[in-house]
Amino acid sequence: MPCFNLKYVTLTMKNLKWNSCNLLMYGFVSVFTGCASYSDSLKTNFQLTGKNQRELKKVIRHYSVHRADSLKRKATIFLIENMDAHVLYVSKSWDDFHVELDAFYRKENRSSELINRFKALYAKYANGLQDITYVSDMQMVSAQFLIANIDQTFQAWKSPYSHDLNFADFCEYILPYRVATEPLSDWRVEFNKYFIPNLYARIKERKDSISTRNICNVLKTYPYGTTIFFSAGVPDLLSADAVCISA
Repeated sequence: MPCFNLKYVTLTMKNLKWNSCNLLMYGFVSVFTGCASYSDSLKTNFQLTGKNQRELKKVIRHYSVHRADSLKRKATIFLIENMDAHVLYVSKSWDDFHVELDAFYRKENRSSELINRFKALYAKYANGLQDITYVSDMQMVSAQFLIANIDQTFQAWKSPYSHDLNFADFCEYILPYRVATEPLSDWRVEFNKYFIPNLYARIKERKDSISTRNICNVLKTYPYGTTIFFSAGVPDLLSADAVCISA
């Protein structure tokens, strides 16, 4: 009668089971995140990232493990596919401009005075921004930054002012991590900490029934809120589409 080492057989079976499960999981993740699933535009953008390609692919892998994150994975791909159009201005003169701009915004809230002082400041720096260089987001955005931004935007999607948006509108209006060419920052944390509570406090409706119209009307009550920010005569440096023109 053959002699079996029961302990050895038991350990072997456990190892076989563990390896099989890992192999199955590896196969699932590989198929779900494989290069074959990348669009042509995504592959093209990866070629523009240089060493930062690893960071961007890390975000895709992060949201490829659990099915519940499939929409976040799509959001990640949307950001990367459109990232090539975004750059950051790097300039000592530009930084100095914003320091001065911030200084008089902190002291003044009269719209007419703000416009006059802005024009004077613009004239001061208009011909002095000779040290500007451009850095593509493709080559500098970190995985940690994108993951934090995506998680925050999906949380914001549940808020009263955006919960009724479809995914396409969410990607267009909530998901973007920057407005223009400002330095990358975790601005959503500051926004939610200092601005949103004050905004909700000004609205009389229940929080679960707040509409975009309610928010738009309240924004008009802020200092220089009824001036549509700046008139068309202000230089392009701060030109923007009119916001909340009508209730």
